[in-house]
Amino acid sequence: MRIFIYLIFYAFIICDAHAQIDVKHHKLDSIVLSQVGVKELTNHNDGKEVEKYLCSCHLPKGYEYCSAFCSWCLLQAGYHIKPTAWAPAWFVHPYLIYYNGHDVKNKTYPISGDLVGYYYPNQKRIGHVGFILNYPLNGQYYSSIEANYGNPGGVFKVIRPKWMMFALARYWDQ
Repeated sequence: MRIFIYLIFYAFIICDAHAQIDVKHHKLDSIVLSQVGVKELTNHNDGKEVEKYLCSCHLPKGYEYCSAFCSWCLLQAGYHIKPTAWAPAWFVHPYLIYYNGHDVKNKTYPISGDLVGYYYPNQKRIGHVGFILNYPLNGQYYSSIEANYGNPGGVFKVIRPKWMMFALARYWDQ
């Protein structure tokens, strides 16, 4: 009887944990999508919304903010993360699921809310980060939500070929 009660209790804990992950994941997707259309004020990494992203990483206006945008969205959705404005910092264990053509955790199929990193050869590192939105589109493309993108700069939905995906990290299921 005691074992049965433990099993029931354990099942409720597992179900509750998965439900909480689903709610936070849905909230993250909603927050990320709600920011599409944000534009910089003077095309110099500024403006009310851009500055709130930067503020989440304790930075003033004027800094590149793709990573700060990711920090802000995850914090708004209730994730307990260390905010970072440094794009490479997102792609570390235990969150890393794909890196430079290698499946790290047998989870390489990107899902909305995953972070996608882009390698910049001139910097010899990941130089830009955004959120996966849909994968795949027509088998060879995916869509993402990226900040500090475009001219004028802002938050945009972007369609990219799969080969541009250098790294993936999954924070929402931790």
